[in-house]
Amino acid sequence: MKGAGAICSLLLGSTALRAADAAFPNPPNIPPTQTYTFAVFGDNRGDATGEQPPAFLQLLQVINERDPAFVLDTGDMIYGHTRDEAQLREQWATYRTAANRMKAPLFHIPGNHDIWNEGSARIYRELWGTNYYAFDCANARFIGLDTESVSSRIDPKQFSWLEQQLRNCSQANVFVFFHRPLFPIDGGIGSSLDSFPAERDRLHELFVRYRSIIRGVFAGHEHLYHYQKRDGVPYYTTGGGGAPLYTAPELGGFHHFLRVRVSGQNVDVTLEKLCAPTGPMRKPRQIARGELLESWQEGLFWYAWDRSANVELTSEQASQGQRGLRLNFDPVQYPWPVLALSLASKLNLSDYSAFSLDVYVPKGLSEGDRLTPALQCITKHEAASTSLRAGWNTVTTSLEGQWLPLLERRRVEGIEWSLSAQNEHNPGYLVFDNLRLTRRSPAGNETSELLESWERPLLWRVFDETVLAEIIPAKSPDPKKGLSLHLDFAKCNRPVLFARLNPPWDIANVKTIGLQVLATQSAPEDLTIGLVLKVAEATYESPRYTLKSGTNQLRFQLEEGWLPGNARGAVDQIAFYMSTTNRLRQSELLFQRLSAVPEH
Repeated sequence: MKGAGAICSLLLGSTALRAADAAFPNPPNIPPTQTYTFAVFGDNRGDATGEQPPAFLQLLQVINERDPAFVLDTGDMIYGHTRDEAQLREQWATYRTAANRMKAPLFHIPGNHDIWNEGSARIYRELWGTNYYAFDCANARFIGLDTESVSSRIDPKQFSWLEQQLRNCSQANVFVFFHRPLFPIDGGIGSSLDSFPAERDRLHELFVRYRSIIRGVFAGHEHLYHYQKRDGVPYYTTGGGGAPLYTAPELGGFHHFLRVRVSGQNVDVTLEKLCAPTGPMRKPRQIARGELLESWQEGLFWYAWDRSANVELTSEQASQGQRGLRLNFDPVQYPWPVLALSLASKLNLSDYSAFSLDVYVPKGLSEGDRLTPALQCITKHEAASTSLRAGWNTVTTSLEGQWLPLLERRRVEGIEWSLSAQNEHNPGYLVFDNLRLTRRSPAGNETSELLESWERPLLWRVFDETVLAEIIPAKSPDPKKGLSLHLDFAKCNRPVLFARLNPPWDIANVKTIGLQVLATQSAPEDLTIGLVLKVAEATYESPRYTLKSGTNQLRFQLEEGWLPGNARGAVDQIAFYMSTTNRLRQSELLFQRLSAVPEH
């Protein structure tokens, strides 16, 4: 994209231009009146081996297909954190080899895996030239900040430089990008710019002062996607460049990048997902005032979530076809990761004798782990576990043993495998492929049916068991019926309960959503709960309530201050976020009634 009258300049912040900066990309020449696009991503780093993840290589391919004018990287390009300088340089060389596949100019800013001490900072500056800077392109100024040289902070010198960049800006648009977010929402809480609230608030106030021209503030660090608008400032967390994901797909846990289209002062941000399981959304259903939305006796499929293991579709290993399903896990944090599939309709296995799964174990990483199959029927039934060896394993589970009663085989609602890791100190991964059912004919012959090969995505879930949820059915003698959530705050102090809504809810005529929830006496005194609604990947969070012991009748007012009117026509996810500072408690919450409150 070239043309007369283009604006194109580089404004260095931390150092003067040196010989090493000669490799720093030049902003493209784009006329100020021309429409253009750029891409943003972050957190593509792999593991301690230094290899770049397959998801990152796929991301580069898709970005090239979209043909942006340039690309912004919010940091964590390598794993780093090694004392071996030769190893560190090799990781950077591996990253550069991968990044060279990018056709468009690529602008970096450091993450905490790129700079973590003075030695790593020295090598970063040697390779990339500068660790904070700004450049003008077309009708916009792009400002990259360094949150790593002084960990989790924008130091006074850099803050003054940023003020000057905004004060002297004559461009119609400003985009800011850096690594650690101001307002983290998951795995980055406590290790982001929120570590120093006063300094964070000062930075936010500066952005608010210039919100008339700031069109986007992009950060990474949290391995997910999240968008929020605070005091008129649009904040994007885009940490899905290839690193292991930290949360469920419904909570933003998918690999992705952002495609930003700029036309004059109009800016459109498009979320581009990679291998994210999606299905068609039905027409929104209008919710009436006074309607019972959920009584937790049956209906919506809710998930209790903590930062946990994660899954990704991969071409790295596949016993057949092009893809398998890779499960990444860290046994130090999650000793019993579980891969689970909830079936859309009940499966009758009466005519089947076994089911099997191909499992790939990398040599030396997960060898000796044990895999335990289970079927969710009226109740859950576990089969005998199997010890895994390096390479491909075929784990076959007979359906004819005593572990599964005959009557239960007729209504299988879900299939899962739980992993017991033998090495409790190192992260690992497994690759799953070819889930098969074996059918036995009346004549005694057996045939194999392929149920899932991961060539087409199904909506799988992966979780650990630090948070437990169970339905207490209406026929139970226990008078306290509903969804019982068992919480161990030592393992999970920010649990989330959520459900997808398909068809989406149209709540345009609803003013208040009510929730009845029972808290046990062991609940922490500062345990808070907030309602979170999601619409087309945008998240809207209500003010929070502090729960008291006993029955709580909560009223979440759907006010314009947190839920704009134009976001109420098609709500596709509902969630409750809980948090406490007390990590020494175990407690139980009983969700009993969710309703659209009628007007009196």
